[in-house]
Order: sequence, then C-alpha cells, then structure tokens
Amino acid sequence: MTARNAVAAGDGLVMVREGVVLVVLEPGAQAASTESILRAAQGHQGDDLMREIARLIMHDDNSPSLGVIVGSLESATVLLHGEICFAAEVDGMTIGGEGVGGHEWVERSLPGAAAWIGVGALPDAPPEGAWWDLRDGTTQGNTVWIIGAPAHEVTAPPEQPAATPAETPAPVESSPAVETAS
Repeated sequence: MTARNAVAAGDGLVMVREGVVLVVLEPGAQAASTESILRAAQGHQGDDLMREIARLIMHDDNSPSLGVIVGSLESATVLLHGEICFAAEVDGMTIGGEGVGGHEWVERSLPGAAAWIGVGALPDAPPEGAWWDLRDGTTQGNTVWIIGAPAHEVTAPPEQPAATPAETPAPVESSPAVETAS
C-alpha cells in the first residue's frame, strides 16, 4: 500500500525517514534531550530504535513528550512518552492511546493493518483535503499521520481517448523519389 505523511502545523518537531516517524512536542524546552532522541532516530531502526528511545527516557529526567511510529501501515509499533497520544484506524475501528510521564513509556503494536495512524498533540483523524506530504526529513509540526492512499489514487493513469477523425493529422505529402545514376 502506498502511504503518505500528513504534517499538522505546530511548534513541535516532526521527523520522517524510511520506516520511522517521530514527533517531539516542546523540543526547545529540553534541547539536549531532543538532540539525543533525534540522533537515536537517525541511527537506529525497528526494535533497536524502540530500545534506544526507552533507554533515553529511563535515564533522562528531562525527556520531552514524544511519539514514535516504527514500521508501516501493514505492521506498526507505536511508542509514547509524556503528553502525547496516538490514534489509528484498524479494521474500520478507531483505536488510540496516551503517553505517560516520568521515566515510563507506552509501547503498542497495532493489531492489524491500518488505514491510517496518527501521533502527536491531536491525532484523532487525518486531515481532509490537501496537506504537506513529508517523505524524508525534519520540520516543525505537532502531529503527523501516515495515510494509506485510496485505491483510486494509486491505479494506472487513465487511458488517452482515441483520436477522432477530425483530430487525425493529415498525411504528409512526399516529394517524388529522385533516382541517382550509378
């Protein structure tokens, strides 16, 4: 399934890279902790990333509120810490959860393939209409959604209509062949 990432404006930090989506709320308040988390997100994948983020939370009294999605819409795990939440649509039902404070976190694997997953300040449902699709990089924002592209958006391009007789170009006149003597 083709997926897009919709980013909601805000003063937090959103990072997207292959298989990882990270949202840090109030990153400036805990700048050193935020830097450590960003380095971990850039240097680790999958379960290794989840373990490294959990280690940072356990050993840092100033961890910012953060949410991490690892995987894809077909198989995702979410980690939440602090004042942040997630929501997802799985099998037509919306599920969700909230982070916890202190040196604790919540980690949850989704029970099936998701139509969309959101993490951040207000991830209830993906935005309608146009949005900015962050494919790789870091930007400001307080919520991000991974959204599956509807089937009608990922189909082959429409066929071109056949030319009508009025649109058929006229044959090009050719000049008479010239014979050369050998």
